[in-house]
Amino acid sequence: MKKIFTTFLAAILFLACEIDRLPHGSMDSGTIVDDPDAALEALLNGTYAQLKA
Repeated sequence: MKKIFTTFLAAILFLACEIDRLPHGSMDSGTIVDDPDAALEALLNGTYAQLKA
């Protein structure tokens, strides 16, 4: 019974959180406008990662 309850509780916790994730190498426009230098470096790293694959 304890194992079922623990599994049920873990499933609820994982399903309850809503995480917005962007694909690797992409950013939302607000982040790019706020800090273009940091955004450029992050986007280039994503581009290089895609070329590597």
